[in-house]
Amino acid sequence: MNNFSKIGFAVFVSMLVLCAVMERLLPRRERVAPSSPRWLANLSLVALSTLIVRILLPFAAVDAAYEAERHQFGLLNLGVMPYPLKFALSIVLLDLLIYFQHRLFHWSPWLWRLHAIHHTDLDLDASSGVRFHPGEILLSAAIKIAGASLIGAHFLAVAVFEIILFSTAIFNQPLEPRAPRLRRRGPALDHGDARHAPRPPQPGSRRDGLELRLQPAVVGPPVRHLPRAAAPAARDDDARPFRRARPGDARPLVLARAPVQEGRVKIRCDLTFNGETRKPYLVSGPSEPDDHLAHRIAAFILFWTDNAMVDASTKTPALADWEFLPDLLAVNDAGEATVWIECGTVTMNKLTKVTRRMPRARIVIMKENERSAADLRRDLDSQFDRPERIEILAWPGNSYKEWAKTVGDSIEAFGEADGRSINGVVNEQMVVVEFVKY
Repeated sequence: MNNFSKIGFAVFVSMLVLCAVMERLLPRRERVAPSSPRWLANLSLVALSTLIVRILLPFAAVDAAYEAERHQFGLLNLGVMPYPLKFALSIVLLDLLIYFQHRLFHWSPWLWRLHAIHHTDLDLDASSGVRFHPGEILLSAAIKIAGASLIGAHFLAVAVFEIILFSTAIFNQPLEPRAPRLRRRGPALDHGDARHAPRPPQPGSRRDGLELRLQPAVVGPPVRHLPRAAAPAARDDDARPFRRARPGDARPLVLARAPVQEGRVKIRCDLTFNGETRKPYLVSGPSEPDDHLAHRIAAFILFWTDNAMVDASTKTPALADWEFLPDLLAVNDAGEATVWIECGTVTMNKLTKVTRRMPRARIVIMKENERSAADLRRDLDSQFDRPERIEILAWPGNSYKEWAKTVGDSIEAFGEADGRSINGVVNEQMVVVEFVKY
């Protein structure tokens, strides 16, 4: 079977080089992270995974299928059937096997900790198609060996399936635009991995794996899990200790939620973004809606590099003698306000005074959806002398509502944020949202 290994390796390298050249010559989006370190890391994962599989597994799925056929073992070897039919059924059944494997890695919290590596790449290109944890590659190889044997797949069909599987995984990545809205982790994978989807998924569209498009018809519509935030709140004495996330650590983090007392929502956070960990503790105001607190957390993450304060008050030197406060405020070393951030609704009177009293500060308003952002921009253009002073960032689609459900009463998260997008794992949910500027 060495010839199959050589052919597979040649196709793998050829497809990777071809797609790398294609995405350079015909790019569909701008780069958000340097390519060289990412490619080195992703290809290193491939090399390490290959080495581990070769050491721990004595044979490949092709070898297992060959032996099963030689000993007439497996479902398709129970009777005599035409070779073309056996070949086609082998491909279809193996694809179904990988489909359910993929669902399992999204459904199981333990397996998701391995699979999350694939979903936390800082950019999206051909190398993303081979970015997998060595543990996942090892488990996948074992599943394919067992599956090929039990199915009784023809060994040539197994070889062809392996080649098509990794070729489509590599080929699909550079063709996908960067996700413009938030996606949540779940087992609904007939339409593709959540982070890779360029628009709201439609039944029968692309998924990770082959392009047979038979799975929705066979297994029915996917079932989504409720977010972890929907679980009952834990008592203070039940809370688990914090776990500090590490840069590059794709393990989803879990933390018991803070209790709600006296009608005020409290959210305890353990956040690691851009390689730095912070643990803000947010308490809602007397009349502050619950989802507004989640909005403030999103703003805190989005403007991570500005290190904005979530508890700015009149005791803050930059806000002394002010009659109103921002949702978040960033200041420089001299204590001067650099970024004033508002989440949701804000009055024209407040904006007028802020722009007048802070002529050098950046003023940003985050809106829950694009429609309200467009309405606010029209109002500013008609009522302000310098409407360009105010930036408006809108959550695309229904991503704001999904974000509020994901946050719940506590949040542990890690990832990357650059002032226009958030890409990470939040309470075990994959979050990719790119804000729309108005």
